[in-house]
Amino acid sequence: MTPSNHDSQTSCPDVGLDTRLPVPPDGPADGDRDGDGNALDLSPDALFDVLATTRSRYVLYYLVDHGGTTTVDTVATTVTAWETETTADGISRDSMEDTLIDLVHATLPKLDDYGFVEYDTDEKVVTPTPRADDLEPFLEIARQLDGPEAEADGTAFEK
Repeated sequence: MTPSNHDSQTSCPDVGLDTRLPVPPDGPADGDRDGDGNALDLSPDALFDVLATTRSRYVLYYLVDHGGTTTVDTVATTVTAWETETTADGISRDSMEDTLIDLVHATLPKLDDYGFVEYDTDEKVVTPTPRADDLEPFLEIARQLDGPEAEADGTAFEK
C-alpha cells in the first residue's frame, strides 16, 4: 500500500495496531469528534504524547487520585513540590511561577484538548473528566517508573 492511498482511519491488519491519527494537541480537527462532541478514542501516538512529559503525568496523577474540581494554583503547588522533591512550604517562588505558566499555557490546554480534563480559564479551575479514568492503567505503570508517592494531602514527594 502506498502512502498516498493509505486510509488513516483503518487498523494495520498484520499486527492489529490502530493507526488512526491522534487528536492534535492544538485541538481536534473537524471530524475528530463524535456526534455528541466527544473526542474519539486516542491512538497510541496520542496516548504517549499525553504521557510523554513528567509534568503532564504529575498533573494527571494528582487529578485522578483526588478527583473533583481543583484550582490551578493547587495543581501547580502539588506538581512543583513533586518536581522539586520538597513540600509546599519549600517551593521557591520562581519554581512555582515557572510551573504555573507552563500549566496555564501548555499542559492544561493540551490535556483539555485531548478530553482528559476540563480546564476553565476564567475560573482558573481544572476538573478531570471520566475519560481521565481510562488512563489509570497507563498512569499506574508510569507511576511505578516515575516513583512519585504523594502524601494524602498531595503536597510531598517521596522516592
